[in-house]
Amino acid sequence: MLLLTKKTRFCCSHTLRKKEWNDQKNFEVFGQCSNLHGHNYILEVTVRGDINDESGMIINLNTVGKIVNEKIVNVIDHTNLNTDIPAFTDRVPTLENMVMVFWDWLEQALPPGTLAKLTLYETENNKIEYTKE
Repeated sequence: MLLLTKKTRFCCSHTLRKKEWNDQKNFEVFGQCSNLHGHNYILEVTVRGDINDESGMIINLNTVGKIVNEKIVNVIDHTNLNTDIPAFTDRVPTLENMVMVFWDWLEQALPPGTLAKLTLYETENNKIEYTKE
């Protein structure tokens, strides 16, 4: 079993706040991130599989790139996640929630069983990794 990773970048803004909480409670929980701000994200999409004898590849990285662009980058790049993306209308766009939403979007588009791991960097110091194992 081999693992192959495609890296992509996108920018978007968000506010970490719960609608049912007042400003004070949101600030207590989320700090400065309860205000509108943005990030330059890096997303690593890792697929798994065996080498196809005919092509010599697990999957064509161009195919992975097209799927990532279609399902994630073209949808959220330069948006406000809270107001522009229905998946985050009633969900706080934390790293945790973002990576799980992205997993759902990609798992439906990639060949069955190939999505192995997502790594989402919010900053050079903050990242999350997600697998279903």
